[in-house]
Amino acid sequence: MNKLFQKCSKKEITDCQECANYRNCVTKKKQIRKKKRMKRRLKKCFVVLIGAIFLFLLLIPFIFNSNEDDDQTNQTTTDKPQITSTFDCGDNSLINTNDSITSSTTSIQTEEIKKEPEVPIISAYGPSEDYYYNFSEEDKLYMAKVVYAEARGEIYEGQVAVAAVIINRYYSDVRYFDRTSIKSIVTQKNQFAKIDSVTDEKLAKCPNCMDAVEDACKGWDPTRAVFENGALYFFSPAGVSGYQAKIREGIEYIQIGNHRFHVDFND
Repeated sequence: MNKLFQKCSKKEITDCQECANYRNCVTKKKQIRKKKRMKRRLKKCFVVLIGAIFLFLLLIPFIFNSNEDDDQTNQTTTDKPQITSTFDCGDNSLINTNDSITSSTTSIQTEEIKKEPEVPIISAYGPSEDYYYNFSEEDKLYMAKVVYAEARGEIYEGQVAVAAVIINRYYSDVRYFDRTSIKSIVTQKNQFAKIDSVTDEKLAKCPNCMDAVEDACKGWDPTRAVFENGALYFFSPAGVSGYQAKIREGIEYIQIGNHRFHVDFND
């Protein structure tokens, strides 16, 4: 009996082709085989699908990390300037492009790291980040005492302007001022209020005075909003009379708080 029909119930038949149900039996067996093949294929597809899903889950972290690296690389590439190949006109030979690009990129990065701070300037509207004038702590203390004696009750801009006047006198070419030192400027007779009684304790109670000196040393001179080289004098109009008031009639000045700042007198 053919192996295909070993389970046939008609054992008396030795040749399956002689059986009346031969065709039906063959058709049925083919259907059974087809179903088995379909099941095997479905199992294989299922196994492949499960494996693909599992592999995808394993690769997700690497995919996202790769995208982030690509974004960073693109951003870095965008930020970098375009570098063109350089030729040596002497022998018409091409310089090593990779070495040139690497050297140029390193130079650019070094320049960014070693970027110098903003150059301090003199401004009528605020201090620089760094010092424009480099005075000793002793000189700053003398100026702070003058600010305390002359303008401790003034607005902060007025206090800075008083400190700027001292500095402007020191760097001016006016022979009348004793420009030997900052001390000689602030202690010159009949120029500023006396500072003998201004102690360190008093300055500590009015920190704005020293802050105003620091900002003036960083280039802030509010009087330069009117005067190109800054004011050299200041006065309070309420406390000036007689000859002092007369020589100040008609002069150009800038009012800051209760003080008027100017550079000359009425002849």
